[in-house]
Amino acid sequence: MYNLLKPIGKYGNPIKPSETYKRLHKNNFRTYKIAGAYLFPLGDIQTSNAMNFSQNICNYTKEGRLKLHQNIRANVAIEIRKMLQIPYGKDKLEIADNRISRYSMQLGKCAVTGEFLTSNKVHCHHKLPRHMGGTDEFNNLVIVHKDVHRLIHATSEKTIERYRTILQLNGKQLKKLNQFRKVCNLVALV
Repeated sequence: MYNLLKPIGKYGNPIKPSETYKRLHKNNFRTYKIAGAYLFPLGDIQTSNAMNFSQNICNYTKEGRLKLHQNIRANVAIEIRKMLQIPYGKDKLEIADNRISRYSMQLGKCAVTGEFLTSNKVHCHHKLPRHMGGTDEFNNLVIVHKDVHRLIHATSEKTIERYRTILQLNGKQLKKLNQFRKVCNLVALV
């Protein structure tokens, strides 16, 4: 390679390499500069092993599901135990079960704010409300903070302002909140 590229390129350590080159290479090896671009030196390629991958974790085998549930974070598992203690009363068993499943899937975090929710702050929001034909199915549910849930369904200006001052939502969070309000046929918040 040295002899083939000698007449058409300049050999040496890269001076002001591109961002991609900096990200992928440590700049420890000399290489050729041809037509203003540095060739990636094969000796400087960095690889990393996928250390967290396990073929034993699987949804389709009994052992795989057991291992999957053992890996749930301790704080999420504690809150799930607390949620299991709460009687579901007039609600169906389906929503109680799907609520816990959704909470586990979201790792206990609010879908709008991203903060970790304890069992007493968890509310389960129907993406498509029941009165509009929504069901208690897993795919129609999302876990949100109780104040966020009240703000999603709020219609009076006084209530909206009250919860907006409590929550202090940023632009991205407000956008997510407005997506839920839009499905409920409510006016988007600015």
